[in-house]
Amino acid sequence: MKTYRIIAASCAAALLILGAFACKEAPSENTATATKVVLPDAEWLDDAEAVTEPPIDAGEPDACPRASAAYPPGTWLPRKPPRDGAFACESGQTSTAVAACEFQEGTCSTLGAKYVPCFFCLYTRETEANLGFRVFVPEAGVERLNFRGYALRAGASEACADALDDYAACLDVACACSRKATCYKKAKTGPCAKASDAIAAACESHAAATFLRPIIEANAFSTEDEAITMAKAFCGGS
Repeated sequence: MKTYRIIAASCAAALLILGAFACKEAPSENTATATKVVLPDAEWLDDAEAVTEPPIDAGEPDACPRASAAYPPGTWLPRKPPRDGAFACESGQTSTAVAACEFQEGTCSTLGAKYVPCFFCLYTRETEANLGFRVFVPEAGVERLNFRGYALRAGASEACADALDDYAACLDVACACSRKATCYKKAKTGPCAKASDAIAAACESHAAATFLRPIIEANAFSTEDEAITMAKAFCGGS
């Protein structure tokens, strides 16, 4: 079923292509070929597939969001440079890959070997030197969109990019007991109000902040075009 909700195991699905190569930490040269497949960590696959929605507090479902959301800066993703793979994805590959692996569950594994460089650019691990469109965080057992990286690639200041990153982290912490939209709506005017205000101060209505804020607050894309726009900033293509 097609959905515009961010699929938590999208990278795990991408890993199934040609013996599961796409999201494994790759050499900078992107030398993987159809005959020499880079295998993923089994634990990564298991964790990514197991993570869907964090459990909702059974006893007190109304306890979310938490009253406070204390977190160290930079806890959403490591503050590393974003991918600059302008030619990693060829014409048509970005939109096809994003549609298959973000929205059309079960179709990601049907893509062919020519998508190897594109996938290595789009899907990364937090341990890599440069982070792509979506990043797997082993300690958290989840995959996260690289909001900070997109903001930097779109020309926003580092302060603005960091503020967006902190806002995503705050909502993540405040709503750890629930991923429902109602929790995010409460959190953005509750425990994460200061983080929200920091975006306005640091970004000064920059287009990147205007584009990303609704995605962060909904924990979802509203259209495929939003995901494609974000992915293209890291890896080019169309």
